[in-house]
Amino acid sequence: MQRLSSAEHQYFLRTVENEHDDNFLVVHQSLAQKGLMERYGNEICLLDATYKTSRYALPLFLVVVPTNTSYQVSNTCKIFITKNITIEEITGAMQ
Repeated sequence: MQRLSSAEHQYFLRTVENEHDDNFLVVHQSLAQKGLMERYGNEICLLDATYKTSRYALPLFLVVVPTNTSYQVSNTCKIFITKNITIEEITGAMQ
């Protein structure tokens, strides 16, 4: 597991150790996205996912919050990619 961060971005990376390992996870959140989550994410968070849109067939999850203006993709407060679509993986990515 690796945590990488800069002044504006935070990343979490868990790579596959071998061909039997299914624990791949990438999480990205910018400082602005974190601010959206803290300000608007206390009541409602929406989870949107895309599947099989690339040759890797890994789902891309977008965490979106409603703001005082709308529900838009620009209101995304976190993105993550995981190999397994399980409650444990999604919960771990959200934390």
